[in-house]
Amino acid sequence: MTWLVASAAVNYLIGLRRRLHVETGPVVRMSSWGDADVNGVGFRESVRIIEFDNGWLVQLHWLLGSGKLWLPRSRTRVSPAGSSDNVWATNRVLETGPHRIKLEGELAAFVARPHETA
Repeated sequence: MTWLVASAAVNYLIGLRRRLHVETGPVVRMSSWGDADVNGVGFRESVRIIEFDNGWLVQLHWLLGSGKLWLPRSRTRVSPAGSSDNVWATNRVLETGPHRIKLEGELAAFVARPHETA
């Protein structure tokens, strides 16, 4: 019980919510679980990115409370990969309003790769 309360408190404090109140539309693609710092809190192999036409959803693994954070594409800045725009960057940062998500490894590469449109 303490674990559930603690994970809910951490999710709330870093801006993650269990339910979204936005219209996301259909999923374009979904990453595997990876490493990320969400608003200063590090998570290992427990964050994934779900991409939509109008934004990204940052989702925490269910074991850690299933917290979600919506990043609207129109208001989210995606940092370039270091000094060059290398698709296989080791990290990228997504920033919108007060939220800062540092993606590492494969999650950074996922965001760097454009999705194919039909």
